[in-house]
Amino acid sequence: VTHTEMLLDGTWDKADIASSSLMDGGVRIKLDVKLNPAHWIAIDVPTWDARRSSAWFFDHKGQPYDPRGALGSVLYGIGDNPGWFCNEACGASVGQIDAKAMPPAGFFAYALGQPGAHIVTREFFGLTP
Repeated sequence: VTHTEMLLDGTWDKADIASSSLMDGGVRIKLDVKLNPAHWIAIDVPTWDARRSSAWFFDHKGQPYDPRGALGSVLYGIGDNPGWFCNEACGASVGQIDAKAMPPAGFFAYALGQPGAHIVTREFFGLTP
């Protein structure tokens, strides 16, 4: 896992997603995106509220990306920097206290550790068993 996104609404072929990315210049929301099932792992986290996450992304939209923070999530000791990297923004949007302390793979594990969380990739993309 090298990047995280929050699904705010929709289905795999018409998804509203949010994150922070260097390529997009920071915190952003993308609407009506078609997701490729070969590139995504979908997790259902029942304790997370998509409305809360959506509100966070709308409130922080346009804030800068933090490349040093992203690097610091894997090379500890880089320091605290302004801006957001992907899992830091996703984590903050659901109330995670210190999302900057882990890389995207750590956030993936954190999400799976939430009460009732489970991988739903096959169901989400309508793939046959």
